[in-house]
Order: sequence, then C-alpha cells, then structure tokens
Amino acid sequence: SGSAAAMLSTIAREAIALFGGSHADHIRQCEADGCPLLFVDNSRRGDRRWCSMAGCGNRAKLADFRRRRREEHVAS
Repeated sequence: SGSAAAMLSTIAREAIALFGGSHADHIRQCEADGCPLLFVDNSRRGDRRWCSMAGCGNRAKLADFRRRRREEHVAS
C-alpha cells in the first residue's frame, strides 16, 4: 500500500497528462446545479452535459419534466 504522498504524486501526474493531453478539449464541467465534477466527454456528438446520466442527468431531466408539467397545469 502506498503513502499519501505517492498517491498525490500519481494524481498530479495523471491530471497533468489529462489537462495537457489530447483529451483536454473534451473536458467538461457537469451542468447540474451544485455539482463540482469534471468529466471527459467521449460521446459521439460531443454534447454530454452531466457527469453521470444515472445521477445528475436523471435529476436534471426529472426537474425539467416537473417544471413543464407545472407550466402546462398553469396554462390550462
């Protein structure tokens, strides 16, 4: 098992490789309110919006659905 310093060194090297490498243009910040996560967008169209569809994406889509339902209810 490695030391904390070795672990931090590995994380720093990987971050330098990621942010300075060929995937740097595909790094995105999650669009979910309050989510601080970054991710590499490897989607075919390059339009991924959330760090996780199962987590942040699902919550955002559910909130949008509920907003549309409220607007429809108010309009009728």
